[in-house]
Amino acid sequence: MYQNEVDMSLEEAKPVKAAIHQRRLAKHPSFSKDDAFDKLSKEQQTLILRLRTGHNRLNKYMYTKFRSSTSPNCSCGNIAQTTEHILQECPTHSELKQQTRPQPRILHEKLHSTVQNLTLDFVRATGL
Repeated sequence: MYQNEVDMSLEEAKPVKAAIHQRRLAKHPSFSKDDAFDKLSKEQQTLILRLRTGHNRLNKYMYTKFRSSTSPNCSCGNIAQTTEHILQECPTHSELKQQTRPQPRILHEKLHSTVQNLTLDFVRATGL
């Protein structure tokens, strides 16, 4: 689809942009400007989205998609290195998990709530 070239000043474009935004809000009433995800930097958002979707640099994805790792398994044993495994189960980083997240949380909370920063701190500290 091609966009028509329109001569429009910034002041004329602002109400158009606001109207488009209002339409999006109407379609998605649960959207909130105060969402913790929107307050993250682009780099942090990218990392969280990769963890959420499973399209990340963990062995399971890299082996399955690109064969760029020797195995889909985690270094802790014979289990696939996935987001869930690293954030919930992996004993390799249990001490670090305890330091960054003293209270256990479900995976959904770690990736979809205000504790995302704790998850980011943990992932950065692991070097994964």
